[in-house]
Amino acid sequence: MKRILYSSGSVLTGDGIAHSIALYAASLARAGSAEVVVIPILRDGQPGTAEIVIGPSSQLMVEDAGPEFDGEIDEGLAAAAAVGDDRLQEAAGVE
Repeated sequence: MKRILYSSGSVLTGDGIAHSIALYAASLARAGSAEVVVIPILRDGQPGTAEIVIGPSSQLMVEDAGPEFDGEIDEGLAAAAAVGDDRLQEAAGVE
C-alpha cells in the first residue's frame, strides 16, 4: 500500500494506483494541463474513493504506507476502477 500526500492531506491506495498517479501528474505538468482523477482508497479500514485534481502546480508525494496495509485493496479491481479513462494506465505503461 502507498500513501499519496497532496496539499494538506493524504490518501491510502494501492501501489499501482499511486505509481500511476505520480507518472500522470508528471505528464500533465509537462503538458501544462490539469485533470480530475477518481481513485479507490482505504479510509479507516473501509474502501472508498477520492477525487484528486492534478495539474502543473500540483505537488504530491508517494510513500510506503507500511507492510500492515498490504493486500487491503485488490490491485486488479483498483486498476479497473481508477479513473474510467485509459490515459492514467497509458502514462504508467499499463496495457
